[in-house]
Amino acid sequence: MSDSATEPAAEITAANLEAELARRGLGGPDYGLLTHRDHIREDTEGLAFSQAHPGNPGFDWESVYAHCDGVTDAPIDEQAERNRLAMQMTGKMLKRLLDWLLAVNMQDHRALKSIGVRAVVMAWVIDPGRFDNASLTTIAKSLGYGSGHAMNPEASDFARQFGITNHFQAHDPRRKHEIATNN
Repeated sequence: MSDSATEPAAEITAANLEAELARRGLGGPDYGLLTHRDHIREDTEGLAFSQAHPGNPGFDWESVYAHCDGVTDAPIDEQAERNRLAMQMTGKMLKRLLDWLLAVNMQDHRALKSIGVRAVVMAWVIDPGRFDNASLTTIAKSLGYGSGHAMNPEASDFARQFGITNHFQAHDPRRKHEIATNN
């Protein structure tokens, strides 16, 4: 006679997931139905919270419980929500830009120069008008590069990774379709 608690579990698949959860005592009709508010209330009830500063009101736990359950009296400010989402997306994009910008060997003594070159390239690809519409070759020469084409690989990499091109990159046959659709 074998006890189901000591039997090794069979491989869990989508078909047997519910049965396996029930076998482990993690299933059933009421399992997991406690709301966030109930969990927070259980964790905070009976704790003695002192006021942060004499004269300040106590903490509004009921509002916390209501917000955890998605129950609020305040109407949703759609513009504020759009702004919040826009800032969230902006933050993600900024992170991607910084990841690209800082993707250099930081142990190399030329790391700072590489980051500077990548910053100039990024600014030029996004808006050549920042440099009075000078070509990247002209900019590279003005920065002291012997070859005017020294910054081209970085510009190509940035354009490829972010799908951003400018009219100076139109000569690249691989980019003609992209430039026509992006500008």
